[in-house]
Amino acid sequence: MASELTERLAKEVAKYEAILAAYWKTDVALDRDFQRSFNGFYQLRQHPKDWYGHFYRILEGLKSREQTFGQILQEMLKCTGRVEASFASKALATRDPEQPIIDKWVLTFLRQRAGFVPPSPSARNRIERWSSLHAQMATWYRSFSSTPEGIEYIRWFDATCPGRDVSSIKKLDFVIYITKGDAALLKVLSGKSRGVLNSTA
Repeated sequence: MASELTERLAKEVAKYEAILAAYWKTDVALDRDFQRSFNGFYQLRQHPKDWYGHFYRILEGLKSREQTFGQILQEMLKCTGRVEASFASKALATRDPEQPIIDKWVLTFLRQRAGFVPPSPSARNRIERWSSLHAQMATWYRSFSSTPEGIEYIRWFDATCPGRDVSSIKKLDFVIYITKGDAALLKVLSGKSRGVLNSTA
């Protein structure tokens, strides 16, 4: 298990770094190679062709026009007719790696650890509610990164992928994603249950 986690983390971080580097060097609205890499890394699948066109034009536009998470949500709603919180967060985090990403593993983890509850599909003011939750996530990550547990997660990342230029928020996001928020594995990484990982390898 230990070797599987470290190997997978190294591969995912390499993909992430390549995406960030390419983002600033190409027109992502036109570059199909970039889009394939991005789609694969973030699992952007099973959308209509025009959805991808809208998304990558928004992502390209962020280079010259900074937008808040809420503004990106509004733009995606206008283009796709849907409140796309997860994809909006991935677009923003590509432009600004200090921003958190919303996905099912992170939401499950934060529901358990911090009581964060995403708005339901039928909720009113969904953009405002998602924007508030996204801001709370950013604050929580900054605070958690300074706790003994958060520091251990970051140390594990740094030991596995030394010398990488990755934000603390993204390091924590990677740890949650790689472990799928599994409590036993996270306890190992936080130093609370050393030896369990090796015993399951």
